[in-house]
Amino acid sequence: MASILFIDDDVNILQIYSAVFLGSCYTIETARTGDTAFKIMANAAPALLILDIAMPVLSGEDILRQVRADHRYDSTRIIILTAAPNRVTPDLRALVDRVILKPVTPKALHAAVFEVIPPCP
Repeated sequence: MASILFIDDDVNILQIYSAVFLGSCYTIETARTGDTAFKIMANAAPALLILDIAMPVLSGEDILRQVRADHRYDSTRIIILTAAPNRVTPDLRALVDRVILKPVTPKALHAAVFEVIPPCP
């Protein structure tokens, strides 16, 4: 079963977007901070990270660069989900599989995830 880790400092966003995959074949985990995300990822590399860029303390950019620098996560795919597209520079875009702008519909989120990791059987 593939796992998806949503990282966003907004608990409402985490609840809404996690609910999109409720009952699917994916294991869904959430983290409101980079520290929490790295604790979760220490146990197993997720198949997909869905990451907000504009976050306090450890930014999404910092998380992204740390994940990409760690070979344990070489197979982890990454989608940036952001309301701040101006913060997604070309060098960041090169490190991810997709960039999606908030708000996103459940159908569009599903489609983006299915483009990046295999859909449920």
